[in-house]
Amino acid sequence: MAVIIHDDHFFRNVTITKTDFDKFPDFKFGWKSIGTVIAMLTRDAEIHYSFNGLRLDGILDCNMRSITLDNKAISRIWFKIVGTPTSGEIRLSAWPKVNQ
Repeated sequence: MAVIIHDDHFFRNVTITKTDFDKFPDFKFGWKSIGTVIAMLTRDAEIHYSFNGLRLDGILDCNMRSITLDNKAISRIWFKIVGTPTSGEIRLSAWPKVNQ
């Protein structure tokens, strides 16, 4: 089941152990994120992420340890780990667009 976030920002270290994208997202924001940072904290892991649970949108590994998404509206994120090790830790940060 998804962690649903309604605050005006989000920051959490998360351990990924799933090997498939589930029916439900790992995180569901109560707003469309305008800025998101995903950083891998575990060495030698390969973590895949998706914004719709069906399509692979990116991979974090020893070559690409973090990604910053600016001006991309994201409301849901799925994660899974591939290969060994069988778990990996990431840091997820996200924030909504501020109305001016």
